[in-house]
Amino acid sequence: MTILRAPVLVAVALLGALLVSAPGSSATSPASERSAASAAARTRVIADCAHRSIKPHHVVVTCADAGVYAVVKSYGSWRATAALGQGRLHLNDCEPSCADGTFHSFPATFRFHRVVHTSHGPLFTRLGVTYVRGGEQRNAQYSLPRRPL
Repeated sequence: MTILRAPVLVAVALLGALLVSAPGSSATSPASERSAASAAARTRVIADCAHRSIKPHHVVVTCADAGVYAVVKSYGSWRATAALGQGRLHLNDCEPSCADGTFHSFPATFRFHRVVHTSHGPLFTRLGVTYVRGGEQRNAQYSLPRRPL
């Protein structure tokens, strides 16, 4: 009986070792999860051309004339390197001029990305937008300010 138990115990021990070291089963510590969350919480965007914000609902994309702006109704994620949201994109058609143009609004998804590290912390400097205009899906990339204006 003792002779049969040893191989069974060795097999159980090996199986346990394999399960613990299996890919995808690695556990993250609460400290590393907090660190990742705090890094994401520090990444900001200059949303109104003057102030750094986290998860802003209104983002002026073109600070010179405010001819393009985003209204973000909800965020799916806000991480240290990218943030995803959805809402509406507002574009000025600048006809007959930008001062007298009409704003048009489109459902859109937004992706904040391209992080630059500044003296005030990490900052998103790019906004990717996907929207539908005239029945056609369009993609646009906008540069965001790197410092308050």
